[in-house]
Amino acid sequence: MSIVTLGAIVALVAPVLLLGPWLPLIDLVGFVGMYSYPPQLSYGPLHHYVFQFSYVGVLALSRLCCDLLLPIRFQIPLLYLLQVGICFGVVYGSLQRLVRDPWLRAVGIALGALAFWDGIFLWGGPLAHSMGAAFISWATYLSIRDAAESGKNASTPVTLLVLFGICCHPFMLPFALVLCGVRFLFDPARRRHTVFLAALVLVFGFVIFRDSPAAEVGDAEGGLRLLFGFHPAEIWLRLSGLFTQDARFATALFGSTPSGSLITFFVFAILHLVGFVLSPYIAVKERQSTWLRMLATLNTCAGVLYVFSRDLPSAPIGEWPQRVLTLYAPYTYMSGFVGLLYVMQQGRGVAGAGWRVPRVAWLVPGLVLAFAVFTHAQVFRFGSTLAANIAKTRDDILKTGVTNAYLVVSGMDNVHPFYLRAVPFVLFSDREIVARNLLLSTEWHVKPRHPTRLAEAAFQVGRKHYLAEFSAQGQVMAVQLIEQPSNRFPVSERTNATTWMTPSVLAHDQFHLGVALFQAGVYPAAFQHFNTAVYLQPDFVEAWTNAGAALFRAGNPQDAMLCFEAALQRDPKSVDAHMNLALVMAELGRSQEAVTHAEEVLAINPGDARALTLLQTLRPTK
Repeated sequence: MSIVTLGAIVALVAPVLLLGPWLPLIDLVGFVGMYSYPPQLSYGPLHHYVFQFSYVGVLALSRLCCDLLLPIRFQIPLLYLLQVGICFGVVYGSLQRLVRDPWLRAVGIALGALAFWDGIFLWGGPLAHSMGAAFISWATYLSIRDAAESGKNASTPVTLLVLFGICCHPFMLPFALVLCGVRFLFDPARRRHTVFLAALVLVFGFVIFRDSPAAEVGDAEGGLRLLFGFHPAEIWLRLSGLFTQDARFATALFGSTPSGSLITFFVFAILHLVGFVLSPYIAVKERQSTWLRMLATLNTCAGVLYVFSRDLPSAPIGEWPQRVLTLYAPYTYMSGFVGLLYVMQQGRGVAGAGWRVPRVAWLVPGLVLAFAVFTHAQVFRFGSTLAANIAKTRDDILKTGVTNAYLVVSGMDNVHPFYLRAVPFVLFSDREIVARNLLLSTEWHVKPRHPTRLAEAAFQVGRKHYLAEFSAQGQVMAVQLIEQPSNRFPVSERTNATTWMTPSVLAHDQFHLGVALFQAGVYPAAFQHFNTAVYLQPDFVEAWTNAGAALFRAGNPQDAMLCFEAALQRDPKSVDAHMNLALVMAELGRSQEAVTHAEEVLAINPGDARALTLLQTLRPTK
């Protein structure tokens, strides 16, 4: 057994160390590099608004590693192995208690070297989600152990692990509540603590909800209801997706599905399905083993969450069904493996008791471990291509001679295979790029709910702005720096355009940022964002109007008038454009034209108080 366990650890660690350090897992790379930039290079009046609790856990880990002088390229395998180690530890510790027969336990442990690689773990996360899942999984293991074994009490570690998991990703909250429910049901001695933990989780969830930007609060509240629902057609998609989704993700990520991964996905799809089917039966039938009964109950909850989960474009988080599988990956695997043994051997007591196998059968765990190494190596070999592209694009940027500039990454929809899109995230914290005082802004930097936003995305602080346009041909990337006008901000165009970064969405994001700055009295910066919005969406009437208002407040009525006229060209009945134009005309002493536009306002909206007040000022009664 000790040899198999050691072999499993080698199978997990060796491919990473030998084929790393640039693992081709984009979201892992992205989150590790995001918060390592020297803070003095990102500054501005929005600095106080950048910090949030959401997603801060993994960023804090990365920042701690940076402060300990651990480079990004070594952080990536370290944090990957941390997640893998937690999941494998959960499988190993559970199988030690659930499977008595040494050979069956060895097979289960060997398979456990692949069990974590499910759902979007294949993406390396996203790191915020997979790291949160790993810590919730660890807390779940300790909770099961406390309930099943007298004398064990890990209440404090469970609390800390759960809270850190939610700090990594706010959508860990419903899974934390599921854990509290199972713990309350099976561990009477700690029910008071479980109630306290559930209350703490809900309070923390409220804080995170309030911590989200105002523009996303309504979306989050309504979007949460979109994550689950009863739709028969989608239930079939979930069941068939057990056999197809992982391969689809791998193909999207690498351009094809490695053969070892394809076999792995099929084996674990069968185990997942077996576990989902058998867990309700075992949860009701089993009476002797608290550990097995809790595992079956937990997996029943996981199955319900998965089957009734939904993957909608309008939901606040994508690939939600696969994220459910990712979080429960070690438990879903164990439920299938142990559940199958339990049903086959009910007459023999605890799963696996009494088996006798010939010595040659011990080759099986060894073959499984060799296959695990082969499967991992097939994926991690892509890291060499990633490394070559990191070096090439770094050289492309440095050869331009550009220094002290704000570079916005764009054109990533033209980069295939998908894992190559990790390159800008690595360059973000590259030493040579930092030495040139170049700040790369990726599409994740602008998402309001991420605590990785850069103040320079909102304010012009004196540096030139460039669009860093990426492209790829034959898995070889190139980047071109295109200098941008000073009166607008560059945005990540042609990046994730089929999902959430369409020109319209980008334009409205810029508009809302402009409104916030306008209300704060920062009119020049507000104008730049309104101007960016109309560049992205030329028929955006409200953006034209607000751009004029910002110019007017900034003391530039002539240019403001041009913006209001542009708004009226697109919507002749725009009350705000007419009203603002009337105010500008009055400011410039062109009273008759001001009266004309005020009367247009009253024609569209009779009784408008602003227009009536202005007319009384321009045409006082005798």
